[in-house]
Amino acid sequence: MNKVLAMVLAGGKGERLYPLTEHRAKPAVPFGGIYRLIDFVLSNLVNSGIFQIYVMTQYKAQSLLAHLQQGWAETNPMSGSFVLPVPAQMRIGEGWYLGTADAIYQNIYLIKQIEPDLILIFGADHVYLMDVSQMIRYHLEKGAEVTVCTMPYPITECLQFGVAVVDASGKVGVVENSIMGGGSIVSGGYVRDSIIGRNVYIDSGARVEETIILGPTLVELGAKVLRAIIDHENVITSGEEIGYDQERDMSRYHVDESGIVVIRRGYYEQRT
Repeated sequence: MNKVLAMVLAGGKGERLYPLTEHRAKPAVPFGGIYRLIDFVLSNLVNSGIFQIYVMTQYKAQSLLAHLQQGWAETNPMSGSFVLPVPAQMRIGEGWYLGTADAIYQNIYLIKQIEPDLILIFGADHVYLMDVSQMIRYHLEKGAEVTVCTMPYPITECLQFGVAVVDASGKVGVVENSIMGGGSIVSGGYVRDSIIGRNVYIDSGARVEETIILGPTLVELGAKVLRAIIDHENVITSGEEIGYDQERDMSRYHVDESGIVVIRRGYYEQRT
């Protein structure tokens, strides 16, 4: 049986709920009488058989800590179960938590102590019912490195949320250290160290690295682009590789002295 550790992020200010969050963290906002927002995620975890839970706290945490102490603080050395608050401690550097990833990074020592097989990372301010064990089974069946839980939502109402676009197999696109323009979608593809303009679609299995795409362009299934500048209205066809073979690139596109491939506006359309 897999050993599972849950890390619950409960340090948010909750600015959209102000003034309810003027004197408390968002997860501590009361809900339905004696309950707080954090009770939803903790109930979901415990009812799914997850009993090792750290709660990361930071912003105005006193009422949250009191609620955890009165309703959830439990440690059982025999079974190894616990629900424990972990305040920001500046263990790495001189700053407080800068966000989700940083909160986990600053407390990585806790993960090393527990040595879990799986790590669950959840927010503490969502109102929902979830059987977490279903996600764990799905994750193991797919052999995935990371599994993200999302829900369908009308795209017109997504401006205030984080958005994940998945391909037919359920893979989520990945964007690292890049700038994405409005209306652009990474559907199961991978983008790194790039600037992507508006209305660009990067399909499943495609890779775009160290590249600038100026505007509306389609990068099809499995295409690969490295160190290139691509103008508007192009279609990088399925399986195409740009920036990997300089001699081949020079026979088809403009390549500058530093080896960057430049594709003019509507190049692929003009070829056909």
